[in-house]
Amino acid sequence: MKKFIPKIYNTSIPCREYSPAIRKLANQWICGILLDRLRQCQSVIGLDICDLLEFIEDVSLDEKWSPRIFLATHLLARKMKKGDVTDILDSIQEIQGISKSGIISSHCAKVSSILLEPWEEKYISLLRKYDQKNIRGECTIVRPIINSSEMNFHKKNIREAVALIKLYDDDLFSEIEELVTDIKLFQGRVLRGDTSTYTFGSMWLRVPEREDDQVGYWIEHVVHETSHLRFVVHFFYEQLVLNPISERKFKAPIRDDLRPMYGVFHACFVLARMIRIFKTLSMQGFDKRFRDRLQLCRLQFEKGLETIFSPEASLTETGKQIRESLNACANNVG
Repeated sequence: MKKFIPKIYNTSIPCREYSPAIRKLANQWICGILLDRLRQCQSVIGLDICDLLEFIEDVSLDEKWSPRIFLATHLLARKMKKGDVTDILDSIQEIQGISKSGIISSHCAKVSSILLEPWEEKYISLLRKYDQKNIRGECTIVRPIINSSEMNFHKKNIREAVALIKLYDDDLFSEIEELVTDIKLFQGRVLRGDTSTYTFGSMWLRVPEREDDQVGYWIEHVVHETSHLRFVVHFFYEQLVLNPISERKFKAPIRDDLRPMYGVFHACFVLARMIRIFKTLSMQGFDKRFRDRLQLCRLQFEKGLETIFSPEASLTETGKQIRESLNACANNVG
């Protein structure tokens, strides 16, 4: 693999010029981990997997890598920690299968129900263990959408939401275009959405209630989860936030429970982009439709800024530069 020299763009402001490089950084990160793990297996267990190693080294970093290979890499690392040779061999066999069917994904925000592909089962089992409860004390439910007419209804509204983002904020749309391979929909409660380094490129979203503004809901959550993907790439190469992750004492702008500084910083990054798109749309005549969403995001954003600009916030120089860009991002400046 030819090493790609990472350049982290020290800003929260989306830019079409940056987006392909951000995706390439994510690919390089998972490729490096995968090659390291496979070489360890080759050395410790005595496997002959030179062909697989050569194949992975030759896969282009400029294309979208499938969420399947991100998940398979994480699962291999987990099985190696446990040390069960059978489990490790099963995991390597799965990676070989992915290499034959295709590490590269041609999808751009492809919308489908969860659990249409076998690889999703392991990740859905993690989502179903989400330990938060709603105001009534009810636990998480994550279920597939079986009804085709319901799926078509949601696909139509998501297409409309993404089209509005593309029309009025092409820089933000470029991140969807480059970073998002799949939008996986589910019915349920408590958990509303998820993205993870485990399945980078995919987002897992609960469908809205019928009384909600369907398009507004999808704009909010697609931008939220895309921004999360954009944000975590920084952490592949730099910590950004120096406060301990175990230090859960800060008021969060979105969630009710106390959060680590990292969580507050992440929320501010996401909220700046949500304000950006809803403000842009409001200026284009959608002000009455999205007024409540814009106002709520602004209130949450101000709450978060108080925390990350407080003396208790300990950030790297890159983290400070991103923090300084948040207001400009929210106001669509620069």
